[in-house]
Amino acid sequence: MNKHYVFVYGSLKKNFCNHSVINDSSTELIKFFATTVRSDFGMVSFGGFPGVYQTDNSEISKHVSGQVFCVSDKTLDRLDMLESNGRFYIRELVSIKGMIEPCWMYVLAPARVRRTDFENESRKAPRIMMVNNDSSYFWSKSCEW
Repeated sequence: MNKHYVFVYGSLKKNFCNHSVINDSSTELIKFFATTVRSDFGMVSFGGFPGVYQTDNSEISKHVSGQVFCVSDKTLDRLDMLESNGRFYIRELVSIKGMIEPCWMYVLAPARVRRTDFENESRKAPRIMMVNNDSSYFWSKSCEW
């Protein structure tokens, strides 16, 4: 059985509404406080869950904060189903500060990212997530359904 590191930043985090999908007997919490090495991400809210996307807009690009879990093949398959891997999100490898091994992270699929929706000045304020003291995005609310 293969093991995979997964970086989660939203509803999959410990004590959040979708954590049960990632939490099984083979899952291990590796880092409770983790941050991406890359700082070229934007984060938006879809109501009950967030999404991150790559951006070259220096006014909003930041690191993303979350948690790292080690999961089995079976759990990774469940995550791919939940995240609609390849359709809504795309699973890609990212580097996490303080970790040698890269981690899987779900980023919004290009078809879901319309820069004019996310980065338009009139819509930016209500859609952008909270920012930590270290200038990284974090998701701090549970699901709203």
